[in-house]
Amino acid sequence: MRCACAVRGYEATLMVGLTTATWVSGVSAHSSQAVAASGMSIGCKGATNAAKAMSLAAFKLYQDPELRKAARAEIDAARGAKYKYKSLLGDRKPPLDYRDRGASAATAIPVRQG
Repeated sequence: MRCACAVRGYEATLMVGLTTATWVSGVSAHSSQAVAASGMSIGCKGATNAAKAMSLAAFKLYQDPELRKAARAEIDAARGAKYKYKSLLGDRKPPLDYRDRGASAATAIPVRQG
């Protein structure tokens, strides 16, 4: 498993990558062979191994304060001193204001009857 901080423009994201075997070597992704293998024991075992690896990595991170400090230092160094969070939405209002209790039923999404 590897951890990396991807910095693209004004956006910085902490990422975790993991590769585990779920298909026979040489099978193309999104093929009928890949679909069949994913639903069989090799796919389930691969998914279980991936879940275990990510869970144990998170557990180790929660248990080790020095590791958390090192991770924070890595992401801060990758972002740089001038990093400032900027929302991708900008300053616009949300497209759906579900918190507006004054909205009438007429503005609600219609539900099909029957």
